[in-house]
Amino acid sequence: MKRTIIVGVTGGIATGKSTIAEMLGRLGAKVIDVDRVAHRFLKRGTIAWRKVVDEFGDEILNKNLVINRKRLGKIIFTNKDKQKKLEKIIHPLVIEAVREKISRETNQKQVVIVIDAPLLIESGLVSLMDKLIVVNAPGHIQRKRLVKRGLTQVEIKKRIDSQLPLAMKVKLADYIVENNGNLTWARKQVGKIWNEI
Repeated sequence: MKRTIIVGVTGGIATGKSTIAEMLGRLGAKVIDVDRVAHRFLKRGTIAWRKVVDEFGDEILNKNLVINRKRLGKIIFTNKDKQKKLEKIIHPLVIEAVREKISRETNQKQVVIVIDAPLLIESGLVSLMDKLIVVNAPGHIQRKRLVKRGLTQVEIKKRIDSQLPLAMKVKLADYIVENNGNLTWARKQVGKIWNEI
C-alpha cells in the first residue's frame, strides 16, 4: 500500500494557486480548498460568525445577515491588528477541519492529497505537508489579475503587503510553478512535479 502524500499548494494573491491545484486534481489528487473550508465557518449563525460579528461590528453584514466578505476584506487588509484578530478566530477551526479531512482521505487510501491554501505558511498548516508547491507569478501579472477582479491599486498594494512576501515563500518550496498565464507551460511543470511526487 502506498503512503499518502500531503502536498501544500500556496503562493501570493492572484498567482494562480487554485488553477495549479485543479491541474493536480485532474491528475488524480484529492484537493482540499482551504478557502472553502474557512467560508463554511463564516456561515450565518455559526459560533465563528458570531465571534467575527462581535469583533468587527454589524457593518460587515448584508441585509440577510450574511458576512459581506468584501467589506470584511477592506477592514482586515488595512489593519494588521484586525487581520490577526480574524485569523485568531478562524485559523484554529480551519486547521482542525483540514486535519479531519486529511484523516478521512487517508483512511480511504488516497495517494496524494493537495491542500490549496493562500495562507498555508502563515497559518501553520505547512507543518502538516510532506511537500510544498509555491506558485510564483511576476508582480505585474498579479496586479493585472487583481485589477480584473475590480480592486484599486491601493487595495492591491495592501493585499499583497498583507501576505508573507512571495520571495520568502519560494525559498521554502520543494517545487516552484512559474505561472505567467501560459497554461500549457504551467501544465508541463505540474506534470513533471506529479511524476516526481
